[in-house]
Amino acid sequence: MNRRCGPLGTVKNRNWPVAALLALAGWMSLAVDADAQQIIVQGGDPLVQVTDWDIDADAKAVDLASRHHALSDAQKVDVTAKALFVRAVLAEQAKSAGLDKTPEAQTRLKLAQQRVLMELMLEQLEQKHAPSKEELLKYAEAEYKSNPQRFMVPAETKASHILIFSGSDEAEQRIRAVYRQLQEGGDFGELAFKHSEDAQTAPLYGSLGYFDPTKMVLEFQGALKALQKNGQYSEPFKTRYGWHIVRLDDRREAGKLSFDEVREVLMEQGRKAAMDGLRDDQVEKSVAQIKVDEKALEAFAAKHKKLADEARKKY
Repeated sequence: MNRRCGPLGTVKNRNWPVAALLALAGWMSLAVDADAQQIIVQGGDPLVQVTDWDIDADAKAVDLASRHHALSDAQKVDVTAKALFVRAVLAEQAKSAGLDKTPEAQTRLKLAQQRVLMELMLEQLEQKHAPSKEELLKYAEAEYKSNPQRFMVPAETKASHILIFSGSDEAEQRIRAVYRQLQEGGDFGELAFKHSEDAQTAPLYGSLGYFDPTKMVLEFQGALKALQKNGQYSEPFKTRYGWHIVRLDDRREAGKLSFDEVREVLMEQGRKAAMDGLRDDQVEKSVAQIKVDEKALEAFAAKHKKLADEARKKY
């Protein structure tokens, strides 16, 4: 199937390498809820514990919908918790061996600490300077009025699906088992969340959003076209991607999206643009303080070119 961006597109950042600097620094949110920590796994001597805070923090690099989807699966949480436990045990062994006192460890720990503190500082700035709902609403209204062409859309269909990524007999059995649950009154979205193997739509309870049906593979088009009423779903069918069940959610004619349809999206874009600008300003202020030692820079690069040349001779 063909995936496309939503009709609103995205807010563009300034053409400056700030985004790249943040990406290289590993920018992401690591804040955790202020609830009491719950121990998920523990063991060893000395005792090592992995809490729900640890698992939440480890997953913060993943987008919100996918994060909630993954962490709602007890088996995936179990795997993650055990992996964090192993990491913690090995870290304790490293401490016992005095590795944390080595120059290399001190340098790497310093960089890790700086990254986390930078992330927390940016989070605090965002919380302090986040635009109000009133400001975001004004932004959305102004954007809607000043750029009307952005909100013109062709005739589109909204649908949800459940996908098993295989054309095998076993996959067919699985999709038909899901289909039986639907016929017995099961909730389509919940079944998609639990069983669909489409990593993009499963966290969204199977929703594909609005799209041009003609961009889909022919089997998908045919199954969708046969559905007449919103909420109606197909029997299982096979495409080159695997086995599907599709549900019709809505059809809309070509025209202009109403402000109510785009208000929340525009407000979120306004918030993101403001926060991106805030982060950019902070990085630019830091970059302005940089003084480069060109000789040291060239010497460092030359050293690694020599090492690369030596390594090349081995092949």
